[in-house]
Amino acid sequence: MEAQSEYLLFLDCDSAIPNTSFLDTYASHIGKDQVVYGGTSYISQYHTAETRLHYQFGIEREALSAEKRAQNPGLNFKTNNFLIQRALLMRWPFDETIKEYGYEDVVFAENLCQNGVTIVHIHNPVIHEGLDSNVSFLTKTAESVRNLTKLVREGKIKETRLTKVYSMLRPMFFAFDGLFRFLKLPEMVYEGLKRGKGGNLLFSMWKLMLYHQEQKSLPKIR
Repeated sequence: MEAQSEYLLFLDCDSAIPNTSFLDTYASHIGKDQVVYGGTSYISQYHTAETRLHYQFGIEREALSAEKRAQNPGLNFKTNNFLIQRALLMRWPFDETIKEYGYEDVVFAENLCQNGVTIVHIHNPVIHEGLDSNVSFLTKTAESVRNLTKLVREGKIKETRLTKVYSMLRPMFFAFDGLFRFLKLPEMVYEGLKRGKGGNLLFSMWKLMLYHQEQKSLPKIR
């Protein structure tokens, strides 16, 4: 690693800095906290009908207050905007064996938490400007669900909101699996989401159906 400073700041390239006090806010945590996550915000002017799905998801699931994020510091951590002590990152680096898209930040945060590292959540968000189109967002989501299945199977992720909900609804999914396939429900839901219809509830159900399909494809343990 070429960077030699005591602390490192990570920002996604499609993020905008909202104010002139952004760096000062992070600087106030140097020497006190090891990992600090500032959060994400979305501005309505950046979204259109073609990017509605990503925008709606971001507003409801990612643009959370620091207090709400701190209730589950690991799962609410993202790598788009965070400060970390360099020595800590050298000790527990990003898992470079993960080649597929999705949930890399969950693996990173879970590893930190398991090793006793406290992730501090503050209000210092960046603005997420690079919204994906509905189709692109759905494609990336499907990729991430496949990767989540793999990471859970490998023991790199213990639990996410998706896996927790699925574990409760698993009997229902298997009981109605034939009906879902007969009605082509995943395909019907996808078509609605592609047009930006249905909101986060329908989007969550679609993700659950995708995860169910991945679970069915896993080899049976005999």
